[in-house]
Amino acid sequence: MKFFSLIILLWFATVPLGIAQKRAATAKVPPEIQTLKTMAYLTRYGHTHQDGLSFIQAARLLAKQPVEVIPNNQIEISLSDTSARLRQHPFMLNADTLLAWGRRLSQNNTAALTLADQVDWELGLRSRGRTEGPKTMAAQVKGGSSFATTWSFKGSEKAIVSVIGDGDNDLDLFVFDKHNNIIAQDDSHTDACEVQFTPSNKADYKIVVKNWGSSYSDFILITN
Repeated sequence: MKFFSLIILLWFATVPLGIAQKRAATAKVPPEIQTLKTMAYLTRYGHTHQDGLSFIQAARLLAKQPVEVIPNNQIEISLSDTSARLRQHPFMLNADTLLAWGRRLSQNNTAALTLADQVDWELGLRSRGRTEGPKTMAAQVKGGSSFATTWSFKGSEKAIVSVIGDGDNDLDLFVFDKHNNIIAQDDSHTDACEVQFTPSNKADYKIVVKNWGSSYSDFILITN
């Protein structure tokens, strides 16, 4: 049954975004961004259902599509604390951490552990510290509050900013320019948001995630 649930999860993560989640933009999303979204949904499923295979599959995708993780001192992640139910941030896209969690939750699943060994070998074929590719930041926002960060974007190139939440609350996404004008927003009623815009020049933009719920929300920010 868990296998079929994972298949359904992967379908929702890869079908056209207009069906699987809300979005404000209509242009095609690059495959590397879609791959990263799939990884995020896999890690969220793994945390929700304590499913080791989901973590291992996410690590396998990460072996093929490296990302640059933007540090966020707001979030503390333990790489070794896997002795109890995983309560860490659900969107930690670090291959070694994902494999550790996957192995811990798959101790009695020989097939999953064999896959984990294969993924570990695949990761060894590249530098674990490679940073080209999409950028991500794991974060958290209180109920009724907003999280804000500032990112720099290149001029004359399409910028994509996505948010995937933990499934608990409605999140909205806003992008502000240096004059505090909203230049892009996704404010429909789920916790999966995406906007696209094209800066005229290289500039910094403020990214704001608003939590309309009454409890904390963990989420991941993704950009190209």
